Amino acid sequence: MTHTIGLPARVMLGHIVRATCIEFVISKSELIGPKRDLRLVRPRQIGMVVAKELTGASLPGIGRAFGGRDHTTVLHGMRRIADLIDVDPRVRADLLAVRARAIRLAGGPPEPPAAVAEVIEPVTVETGVVEPVSPLRTELTQEEIVEAKKLKRIGWSVNGLARRYGAQVDVVCDAVGERDWKAAA
Repeated sequence: MTHTIGLPARVMLGHIVRATCIEFVISKSELIGPKRDLRLVRPRQIGMVVAKELTGASLPGIGRAFGGRDHTTVLHGMRRIADLIDVDPRVRADLLAVRARAIRLAGGPPEPPAAVAEVIEPVTVETGVVEPVSPLRTELTQEEIVEAKKLKRIGWSVNGLARRYGAQVDVVCDAVGERDWKAAA
C-alpha cells in the first residue's frame, strides 16, 4: 500500500505485531507465545497499546492478534503501559518506536520516531552543521548492574539489556561480563 501525502497509512494488526518484533528483537512466536517473561510481556503490552491507538480494533481482536489473549489481558496491559509511560522514559521511547515502525511498514512516511528526532540538535547555527547527540547512557548504576547480571543469566540478550537501560551495548557487555561485545550484540 502506498502512502499518499496528507493521508495516514492504513495500519493493520499484522504491521504492529511485526513492528513490535523488529523493535524488540524478538520472534513472532515469542511475542504471541504463552511465556510471561518481562522481556516478552512489556513488548506485548506496548504493541497492544499501539494497536488500539492506530487501528481502533476491539480488545478481543487485539488479543487474538497477540496470541489469542483474553480482552481483559489486553486491558490490563494497556493500563500497565499507561501507568509506566510517565515514569519510565524508555517505555515512551519504545512505544514511539513501535508506532513509527508500524506506520512505515504500512507504507507510511519514512520518518524517525519522535524520541530519535528529539535528540538531534544543531551544533552551531552559523555553520549549519547538525550532529546526532547520543541518547544512550555510558554507565549503569550498581543496582542496574546487579539486575542486568540476573537478567542475562535467565536468557536476556545483551541488545535487550541495552534497550532496557537505554545504554550502549559495550557498556552493558562490560556490566554483565561479556568479553566480546561485538559477538554478543
